[in-house]
Amino acid sequence: YRFVKDTLNGGLYAVRDGVATRIREKAFGARMSRMAMEAFGAPADRQTKNAVVDYFEDVAGDAIEDVHMRVAEASDGSVWIDNIGPEGLQVRITGEGYKLHKPGEVKEAPLFHRPAYMKPLPVPENGGHPGMLWQVVNVSDLGQQGLAIAWLVYSLITETRSFPICLLEAENGSAKTTASRIMLDLIDPSSIAASGLPGGTRDLAVMSGNVHVLRFDNISTMTYDWQDKFCRISTGDAFTTRELYSDRDLTVFTIKCPVIMTTISTWDTRPDFGQRVLKITLPRIEAERRLRESEVEDRWNEVRGRVFGALLDLAVRVKQIVGTVDSGARYTPDLPRMADFGMVLAAIDEIYPQCHCMDAYRAQQLQLVHDEAEEEPLLVAMENALCFDRGTWTGTSRELLNALEFQLEQAKARTWKSAPVSPRDVTRVLDRYAQVLRAKGWTIEHSLGTGNDSGSRVWTIKRPGE
Repeated sequence: YRFVKDTLNGGLYAVRDGVATRIREKAFGARMSRMAMEAFGAPADRQTKNAVVDYFEDVAGDAIEDVHMRVAEASDGSVWIDNIGPEGLQVRITGEGYKLHKPGEVKEAPLFHRPAYMKPLPVPENGGHPGMLWQVVNVSDLGQQGLAIAWLVYSLITETRSFPICLLEAENGSAKTTASRIMLDLIDPSSIAASGLPGGTRDLAVMSGNVHVLRFDNISTMTYDWQDKFCRISTGDAFTTRELYSDRDLTVFTIKCPVIMTTISTWDTRPDFGQRVLKITLPRIEAERRLRESEVEDRWNEVRGRVFGALLDLAVRVKQIVGTVDSGARYTPDLPRMADFGMVLAAIDEIYPQCHCMDAYRAQQLQLVHDEAEEEPLLVAMENALCFDRGTWTGTSRELLNALEFQLEQAKARTWKSAPVSPRDVTRVLDRYAQVLRAKGWTIEHSLGTGNDSGSRVWTIKRPGE
């Protein structure tokens, strides 16, 4: 063994045959007990074991190294995917193709951690096509299929960039949970099943340390606080919590990973969360088309390896296209907010032009803009306000609140949300929904007031088409 400390999260690992194991994991403790039994004929007592673990952790602190889980982006532009098949192989993907390797076979290979709950990915087979996935996953719309495939490929080749949140939405009995489980089987199979939202930040951090893709099932509602958490996970952020059995020490968890969740109906969303969501809508399954679980499993086991092989082939082609854009040899398309994911969408469109992935993604983002605007009382009031009919309107948040007094009373009857009652409320809503308004064609800017308005926001607002 050699012992290392992870660069990102500071985890301490024992490394053997190219695979890292947490020093405090049960698997490593069991291995030490076995080694003691083989060497001395008796297991080490608890005190001795704790002393040895403390020593190993001290040694690990002197050797800092990147430790990855499931996916690693190498400095040469290649991507490595860990734990494939019963032999625990690793695959290296470049723009020229992909190749399987045994752990430790390639000196330059990234170092991977395999949590106890991690299951191996299928062994890739030839002769498949991504479309074979729809034999067992209930997505029928061509554009939605393209978005789902793009998310799968992106999750296989991305480690350090922002991740869209994959949201499977459908009514009861539409096989959302099955779709989620099968999609996870292609990118991050694990014995940790999808469940409801965790109890808090610590539980979320523990889950993220054991899976590459966070998975949640049947989420009926989500607070704004949890939406903010998932926004931070999507783009990467550190979560701080008190260390167990300590009043002073803090534990910092850095989380940045893909997320997949299912829901019957999308809850009230904030703009930031909505703009990170990739929504896949599943159609209703008629009674005569419903399959037993054993039939779904049999169909899936028959095509699983070929679908995974087809995804790897597609990942190679996507890297070829994205690589030419990065090198400046190709025009960069007009990208959405999740720009790196947008590059993959553009690449999928080039490979499968019939999917229109980028159009489908933009359409759902535009629909989201309209849905959000219809739910916010201030935005509803602004749509009906006469003060914007005379061209550009300029004023403070207090003046806007006074100008919209009548329209806000009317808006209360059209939406369940509470209307703003103070200038601070108006400022908060305009800050949050400024991008939504601009997407609908409004001009909305602000500056710091002077004179009587000193210290206040002064807004410049213009209705679309004025």
